[in-house]
Formats: sequence, C-alpha cells, structure tokens
Amino acid sequence: DSYGYKVQLVEVSSRKSVVELAANVAYPPVKDCKLLWAPDSQRVAFYEANRRGGDTTVYFRNDSGFTESAVPKLGGCATAAQKKELKAKGVLKFIEYNAVPKEWLKSGALVLVDDQGWETMDGELRGCTQTVTIAFDAKHKASIARVSERKAKEY
Repeated sequence: DSYGYKVQLVEVSSRKSVVELAANVAYPPVKDCKLLWAPDSQRVAFYEANRRGGDTTVYFRNDSGFTESAVPKLGGCATAAQKKELKAKGVLKFIEYNAVPKEWLKSGALVLVDDQGWETMDGELRGCTQTVTIAFDAKHKASIARVSERKAKEY
C-alpha cells in the first residue's frame, strides 16, 4: 500500500492471511526480511529489518493460526576490552542492532546471531557479535539458554 509493504503468512488453499508479520515496512528493508521455518512447521522465526538493523519474532502454530512469542532482550555483547573502553569513553549513540535467526535446533530451540554497533563519544565506531540460543517452554515462553561466540566486530 502507499505506506509500505505488508508481510503476511498466507494459507495457499484459501489465500487467506493467517498472521500479519509486519506492516508498513519500507523498501529496501523489506528485501532484507527473513523467514525461518522450524523443521516440524509448527514454529516460524521472522526477522524484520529496519534502518538500523532488525529484530526477530517467533510465531507458534495453533488451531486458529499462529500466536506470537516474544524473544527476550539479548543484552550487550561487548567484550571485556570493549566494556573497559566504553566505561572510559562513553557511548554517543547506538548505530546498529540485529538479531537474525540462524537455525532451529532439534530440541526446538532457536539460534540467533546478534550484531550490535555503537559510536563512542570520541567518534570511534565499535561493535560486537554473539550467538544466542533461545529455548521455549511448554507455554512458548522464551528464555536465553546459551550465549556463545562473543567477539568484537570491526568497522
């Protein structure tokens, strides 16, 4: 429409939308969106891109369509050296945050790659990346199960 693109899951046989994943997404961010189905087709992770990165939302299939399950806040990924630098210099602004779905595990957990970037008060660009495993309980409540591969990112 005139405000941007809608991203929806559509049932092929009826051509009806079963869940709206995003509304008013501008181009070019809409081309960077990503949909990752779980092998059992009962869950889907949707990455919605925006001007400064993007976020992932998870949807679980139910009798009437899909229900959303919020991904927990991932926290910072700065390394020990970066934390020391941030304490000394301070952050002028955050310039990037991405939480992109990488894969569904056999356990039902979702692996995300989390990239973050910021500018220090003296104009230096810094960033970090981490791999985060998100587990879901029987009621689809999400929690951080594991954080690994935390490292500094170069700009």
